[in-house]
Amino acid sequence: SKRFLKASSHLKKRFPLGGSTSLNLRGDCIAKLHAAEGSGSAVPTFAIQTPELTARAELSHKILAGTSTQDFQIRVGYELNENELYVTARENRISMRISSSGKWHMLYDL
Repeated sequence: SKRFLKASSHLKKRFPLGGSTSLNLRGDCIAKLHAAEGSGSAVPTFAIQTPELTARAELSHKILAGTSTQDFQIRVGYELNENELYVTARENRISMRISSSGKWHMLYDL
């Protein structure tokens, strides 16, 4: 059986641009440590795998629609790792994302 440890870090910084608009920077780092095969020791030795890094920058604008609990948010961003643009539209619990490569997905938060 393979043994490994996984560690992740999520970074996020929001820069308000006035009103309901902001610039958001996001980054993730996921590192896996794999146990060395056949070490024969009770304490395993671990080898680090190259970490996965992801980063994106996006402009976000929120539009309040009547009440403070009902809002619409649109985000336009750039995924550095995928080298593609995307647009996300979100209304309370449902969101739809479309990327410049033609990929899309819809999400409903319970």
